[in-house]
Amino acid sequence: MSYALIIPIYNEEDTLPQLLDDLKLVHQDAQIIIVDDGSTDETNTILNDASGINVLAQETNHGKGAAIRAGLERVEKDLVIIMDGDLEVSVDDIPTLLQHFKNNNNPMAVIGVRWQGNQKRSLSINALGNKFLNSCFNFLFSTSFTDILCCFKAMPKDLIKSFELQSQGFGIETEIMANIALRNIPFQEINI
Repeated sequence: MSYALIIPIYNEEDTLPQLLDDLKLVHQDAQIIIVDDGSTDETNTILNDASGINVLAQETNHGKGAAIRAGLERVEKDLVIIMDGDLEVSVDDIPTLLQHFKNNNNPMAVIGVRWQGNQKRSLSINALGNKFLNSCFNFLFSTSFTDILCCFKAMPKDLIKSFELQSQGFGIETEIMANIALRNIPFQEINI
């Protein structure tokens, strides 16, 4: 299945070599777009040696949302996958994500979940913060999402562009999920 993969990055010199190596496993028909959002480390130097990848370098840091919107402007495929470049999620999960678009009951959006609802999570500040924000979101939107802040999502290009996204920073994750909730977009969550 043909798709575009948008990966916003900022100062990822430590994880970028592994990410570029992992991206060699991505299907050859995929359009890979890495948006370097004004990195100040060696990210740009590392990206100069990358082949088979569309690199969009922004001179200054505008935020994750701005980077994703810039990547969306370059998409040539009908299906868009968005994932972070910090290795929290893996390209190994892309085939599982794509399988949900091939099934008979096609969802309009597939959302990654870093943990299942009944799975125990660590009691770190980040885990507690994610749980709190997820609960607030579900309360406000009368939804039952498991992990609204997971940085691994897929949907048709026309759908995500219709959201007319505005967020500059990390709020883009919540803005996408709010659009899915408010429009009653059929979705599937997958454990990654």
